[in-house]
Amino acid sequence: MPYRLGRALPAGRRAPPGVGDSIVAVKGLLRVVCAVLLLLSIVPAAQAGDARGSANASGTMCRNTYGGDVISASGVGCRKARQVVRAWGRGFKRDRRVSRTAFGYRCSGRSDSVEGLTVRCRRGRASIRFYANVP
Repeated sequence: MPYRLGRALPAGRRAPPGVGDSIVAVKGLLRVVCAVLLLLSIVPAAQAGDARGSANASGTMCRNTYGGDVISASGVGCRKARQVVRAWGRGFKRDRRVSRTAFGYRCSGRSDSVEGLTVRCRRGRASIRFYANVP
């Protein structure tokens, strides 16, 4: 009686040579593939964590205020950054000019269809970036 996968063998009979070996080989191969996939999914997450850490080292995220959202300050505190953003927003509402000086920071903007108006204010090495939000 030939051996068929899925059927139990009668007592005392063994599977033909190679059948059990191939099942063991497939199980071993599946273990290796799963281990590789697991490692590949962990490595990008660890790299993203490193990138996020280096981005935070160059800029501090501050609370939103009148005139701007998603404020990132580098080389300046959040209190001063929010003060500059508010001053920029008041001036922008008055005359709709993007490029201006606010508290000694030179501000310029860039507009695109995806993010809208993004503004960067610089004074020496200090930099403040934010999305313009003036009602």
